[in-house]
Amino acid sequence: QRMRAELARCLLSDADVLLLDEPTNHLDSSAQEWLERLILRSAAAMVVVSHDRALINRIANRTAELQRGVLRVFAGNYEQYLEQRDLAVRQQWQQYETQERRAAAEAKAAERRLQLSAKVAKAPEGAKQSHDFYRAKAARVARTARILKERSSMVERTEKPWQEQPIPALDFS
Repeated sequence: QRMRAELARCLLSDADVLLLDEPTNHLDSSAQEWLERLILRSAAAMVVVSHDRALINRIANRTAELQRGVLRVFAGNYEQYLEQRDLAVRQQWQQYETQERRAAAEAKAAERRLQLSAKVAKAPEGAKQSHDFYRAKAARVARTARILKERSSMVERTEKPWQEQPIPALDFS
């Protein structure tokens, strides 16, 4: 009863911002419904921390996530937050994988140029032109390989998205 009275006092005060930590704990279903109605009618801004996903889905219009020291705010209730977060994670992975494929292709192209420059540097048997001609041609090909490598190193890299590490199997023997 004291919890209900304190909750009512807070919700009926003219506070601009309310911070509610697990407000549905120790409340029966009728008190939870009362609390939800009061929250929805209140003009105060509220930060509600709760494990009650159903409550959050009904009352939230923004959902904040604090993960690894980064706070991100999503528009909508908990279900919408899950959809938006999953979409953002998929997009991060696509961007990262595309970047990795592109970097691998650029590295392969640079490597092929270096191999080609080694072949070009050798004058073919019975060549009438001087060896300097072939060395200069090889130097130009090698230069393009270096330029390709420099360009790929200058590209802004996307960090690999964070992955939850699975808990190792526990053995209680």
